[in-house]
Amino acid sequence: AINGVLMERKGKRIRLVGTDGKRLAVAAGACTGEGDMTLIVPSKSLNILMKMLSEPDATVTIGK
Repeated sequence: AINGVLMERKGKRIRLVGTDGKRLAVAAGACTGEGDMTLIVPSKSLNILMKMLSEPDATVTIGK
């Protein structure tokens, strides 16, 4: 089971890294906004985020 996902934002790029102890998954892409940020998102929060993103016109803001 995944305990959390590392989220790194540098400028307009974002990278997500997760592991279950045996496998490592990495996803990267573009994002809006500026600045750098590194945080670990707990698995409970990931479940909530996935529900929010399943909405057709969902917009999620992370940060300040």
